Amino acid sequence: MSGPPTEAEKPDNPCGAIGPSRDERIPRGTIAFMSEPSSADPAEPSDATADDEPTPRPPARSALVLLVALAVIATAVGLQVAVRKHFLGDPDDRMLGGDGPSIADLDKDFDEIIFEGPWAFTDGVWAISLPGELVDPADAYDGQVNGLLGGADKSGLAIFPPRESGTVSFTVQLLGSKPKAPDWCEDEVEASHLFPTGVELSNLDTSAPLEIPEGVYRSRYCASGQDAAATTQAEALPGDYLLQLWPEGASGDAVIKQGSQFAQQRNAEVSGG
Repeated sequence: MSGPPTEAEKPDNPCGAIGPSRDERIPRGTIAFMSEPSSADPAEPSDATADDEPTPRPPARSALVLLVALAVIATAVGLQVAVRKHFLGDPDDRMLGGDGPSIADLDKDFDEIIFEGPWAFTDGVWAISLPGELVDPADAYDGQVNGLLGGADKSGLAIFPPRESGTVSFTVQLLGSKPKAPDWCEDEVEASHLFPTGVELSNLDTSAPLEIPEGVYRSRYCASGQDAAATTQAEALPGDYLLQLWPEGASGDAVIKQGSQFAQQRNAEVSGG
């Protein structure tokens, strides 16, 4: 009787072996699937430490930050251009010399009355502009806080009278520096405007030339008796009306004083207040 076979004598796959072979126990597809890494498997924990270099910022994020910065700069420049056009007119359309609009050049002590007398107006048209140019009231007071003196339209400087038509006692004074407002001034407003050479005082029917040197001016409009003028039936309106001009850089319009009901209502209408 022979003993059990040694390891060398054992067959690779004996016919009498119980149970499936290794290849039969695990299907081939399963072996192939398990041998390939899955994209859904979580990444292995990193061995990086605090001493490792930080991950550089993605280029796309840097580009976005740059674009936002450029947009802020462009907005600021655009605002400056809009303010300049609002008060001085478009430099491309009305260039004063090689450097664009500039403050009018007058001697500091200059003081001259360039118009004085009765002034008639019709349909509320009362302006200083170039011959043949009509000042649109909707543009003249656009963006302003005062509704009596409109300097926002580059076509001309507009005055809003207390009535549609009539005749007023009107004076235009040209000065080299800012003057004191007269004591009788009940309503007082200011606005900046760029005057080209050759402007005139105008209405729908007549005009009067004004000797105003080219440049940027600050304008002050003073009026008295506007409540009475708004209700009177007479052709000649009561009160006094004065326009003072002096060289000064452009700035926003302003309401200095509003003593009449007419001025209060008109200013509130324009400013939305």
